[in-house]
Amino acid sequence: MSLLRTALIAIFVLVLVGSLARHAQGNGRPAAATAVAFDAQSPRIFVGNTFGGLVSDDGGQSWRLICEQLLGTANQQIDSAYQTTSAGVLLVSSAVGILYSRDGGCSFSMAGGSVPNQAIYDLAVDPSNPMHILASSYTAGLRNGIHVSTDGGATFAPPGNPANAGTSFYRVRFSPVSPSGVYTIGIDVTGTTTIRFYRSTDAGATFNATGYTATGLSLPPSLIGARPGTPAAGPDMVYFHAKDTTANSRLFRSLDGGTSFTPLPPLSSGSTIYDGTFGDDGKLYLATDQGIRKSSDGGTTFSPPIPGALVIKNCLRKQGGVLYGCSSEGDTNFDFGKSTDDGATWTPLLQYNQKIVGPLQCGPGTQLCTVCYPTWTDFAMQFRLPNTSPPACQVGTAGTGGTGGTGGTGGTGGTPVGGGGGGCSCAVGGTHLPEPAHLFILFAVALVTVRRRV
Repeated sequence: MSLLRTALIAIFVLVLVGSLARHAQGNGRPAAATAVAFDAQSPRIFVGNTFGGLVSDDGGQSWRLICEQLLGTANQQIDSAYQTTSAGVLLVSSAVGILYSRDGGCSFSMAGGSVPNQAIYDLAVDPSNPMHILASSYTAGLRNGIHVSTDGGATFAPPGNPANAGTSFYRVRFSPVSPSGVYTIGIDVTGTTTIRFYRSTDAGATFNATGYTATGLSLPPSLIGARPGTPAAGPDMVYFHAKDTTANSRLFRSLDGGTSFTPLPPLSSGSTIYDGTFGDDGKLYLATDQGIRKSSDGGTTFSPPIPGALVIKNCLRKQGGVLYGCSSEGDTNFDFGKSTDDGATWTPLLQYNQKIVGPLQCGPGTQLCTVCYPTWTDFAMQFRLPNTSPPACQVGTAGTGGTGGTGGTGGTGGTPVGGGGGGCSCAVGGTHLPEPAHLFILFAVALVTVRRRV
């Protein structure tokens, strides 16, 4: 009996160690990937997380950190939007504005104009013009709408016709057929909470409500966008998803450019839709609790559930014929991965406690070098990474502010972003992971306790 209890204690301790090493947290939430962006000029992949950004230049074999102190998201429970442009700009949204980088993430500047101190939910880049970028806002107490940049994200102009105070705007999507067409969803909480659909026919300069409204749906509804391949002569087929009053996820489809929507039949009773995306060929992919469901006919029919399918929850994207997706840590054996067979099987590309090799490699004097390098040891220990040594650049300068970014025409180049100080706010249950010596002591005490009870 004594040997059995000793074995059980040993197994318990080993499971505890594995659980602690795996279930790290980012700002009070489980570590999770929430956004993905692909560089238009290189194989580089950016993945936004609850604890900052990660960058891979080798197809996901290794990842490097852009710390959240630099991104201004430390101690904030927000999911930043990430976008890249063919002009070589990386944009990241936050609760206090938009950051942009022209050197791959080594230095950032705050976008100027109408977006400083604005809560920005989503970013969209005009597929026909990388200098034309839209940003949706949800700042409490202000008249929100879609802010417009014509200089690649350095500055933004205020919404041409903002909604009344009390309306927040969420995802924004360009039409894949006509660059002058843009869609977004607003939620009005002045009185009965009402979902309104908005459309722009002037590339986002102004938006008007289409007349479609809804109440009783889960908030915020998630705009998927317009289906590629819609005949240019006809209106766009537009889609969003939300849960109805029966807690079933429903896919809503418009055949008239968002003027009206029809809820399509549920995929199955009690099913949940987490995210959706289109392929360039017009096929619709839904990330659900039954795995990836695919439609080739605009959502009229879907492929059957995949037995034992991996569940993807965030950042579903189709890029170069490959499907990409994210999931919360602990839900799957990977945090970001790819599928080459439309979701039947997945290959892990990012695992937090295995593939993060260090901070992004940047030169002396860059913001990332100054702000992120000193915090690397703390981050690596919290995620149980093997490389805990800080890089050579600026070792021991924790607390030093960042240096200026390169900026852009009309932007705030040179304005420090983020700042040093403190360690990474990612933690496990609010504490550091126990060191191996401490775990050995814990194990020894457990054995003594068992022997005394026998």
